[in-house]
Amino acid sequence: MGEELCGDKVEVVNNDDSRILILADGMGSGVRANILATLTSKIIATMMREKMSVDEVAVIITKTLPASSVNHAAYSTFSVIQAFNDGRIYIVEYDNPECILIRGGKVKKLPFVYRTVGDKRIRECEIWSEIGDSFVIMSDGCLYCGTGEIMNYAWDWKALSNCAEVGAGRTRNAQQMADYINANCAELYGNIPTDDTTVGVVRIL
Repeated sequence: MGEELCGDKVEVVNNDDSRILILADGMGSGVRANILATLTSKIIATMMREKMSVDEVAVIITKTLPASSVNHAAYSTFSVIQAFNDGRIYIVEYDNPECILIRGGKVKKLPFVYRTVGDKRIRECEIWSEIGDSFVIMSDGCLYCGTGEIMNYAWDWKALSNCAEVGAGRTRNAQQMADYINANCAELYGNIPTDDTTVGVVRIL
């Protein structure tokens, strides 16, 4: 009683040449958001397991997600980190907050480029990883966390990335770092979040 389905979904895919972390955030809340996020993450996972391109993935998502009877929109954001065995990191995002990179204990700007695929404007980049790197993806509930109906605009992407920087230094693995960031968000919400709050971390150890 009183429980609500999460509108965020995380998937992890293992390929012969890489490991892939996927985070999807469905529009709205409850059952509808959960369905949209689940479909999006499963489509991306299946297609990337088969090594299909992000262009193909974006087109299939657009054609597959069920449209709202009210505004005819089918909407789910997503972030994907693909860590290749040779050390390359590929990141692609659609409408989620920008991925955070912590390198050498400091926040580093990722070299994103933007382009349009189907009806979606995505950002993507590919870089070589270094030992000690941490990559953080998140749903939009991780920003502006505040109690009640109040938006805490001081908790913006910069503040969240500073939190990730501290978390990278205080934790030993990806799970601990994700828990650290999520706990800080939960505290700002007064432990009663008004939006789904999900963090995914890839650490190069």
